[in-house]
Amino acid sequence: MPFCPSCGKEISENVSFCSNCGAKVLVGSTAETKDSTGKSFQIKSKHIILGIIVVIVLFSIAVFLFKDRVLVPYIVKGPQEAQECPFDCCIYGDYKIKQCEADFECFNNKCKAIDSDNDGLTDIEERQQGTNVNYFDTDGDGLSDYIEVKVEHTNPLNKNTDGDRYDDGEDNEPLIKNSAIIKVDVTHKDWEWELFGILDLLENLKKFEPDFTLATAKVDIIITNTGDDYTEYVRFDNVFKIQRVEVMRIPESIGILNEGEQVSKHYEYKFTAKQAPNAIWNAIKSKTTEWSFEVFNVVYEKF
Repeated sequence: MPFCPSCGKEISENVSFCSNCGAKVLVGSTAETKDSTGKSFQIKSKHIILGIIVVIVLFSIAVFLFKDRVLVPYIVKGPQEAQECPFDCCIYGDYKIKQCEADFECFNNKCKAIDSDNDGLTDIEERQQGTNVNYFDTDGDGLSDYIEVKVEHTNPLNKNTDGDRYDDGEDNEPLIKNSAIIKVDVTHKDWEWELFGILDLLENLKKFEPDFTLATAKVDIIITNTGDDYTEYVRFDNVFKIQRVEVMRIPESIGILNEGEQVSKHYEYKFTAKQAPNAIWNAIKSKTTEWSFEVFNVVYEKF
């Protein structure tokens, strides 16, 4: 039985006005229901329709937003119907949630080790190496932590593992120290006596001028870098001996010598009496001239 929407008086069906208060009553505009105490009350039909529409809209939005998340199985089937997860992990679908252990994430129902910086090393491996889980190249040498640990076997915490002049990222052999290797070869040597100097020595030793040139030595050498790195300098001593006695030592040097580069040098040195009078005198007396030339103390930049 319907009720008047204004005074709540029970009225007959299909009437246009309430007999109690005279209020206008629209046919079908009210509905009867009862609350938990059994008391009757009315709900307008338009409110019912509006409520149904709101519920449908909210449900549609929820399904769209959470269709791939853990709420779907509970929305569709209800938590009482979800089954135990038969895989390593379950974070969506028709099964109860089953999480992975720390440092792992669920992917296609498999627990996969997390790689926070996407460098190829898992966070677990990075912690073992002492590298930064959030940065792919911890030491900043141009090689990722994965390449250093798994491929090159270099130190991911040291940008120059072999300690040469090149960082690991630019070094073709980061585990082998690049270095120059210098080789010096004597290709030609010649000794020329000054005739007048010898005659003067023979005629009058007391009057002999100490700075008078007795002989000239001429030598040619080749300096080669056979290593795998350049050197900023090469220093060496040219040493002359007469009758096995050292009579002259001359320091020489060259500049940069690149990997595989070769340099030829020609030297001429004048010998005077004051440099080796005894050796010269012995050579004259024995009528022989035994002399030698060697390169000693070769020093260069290793790397």
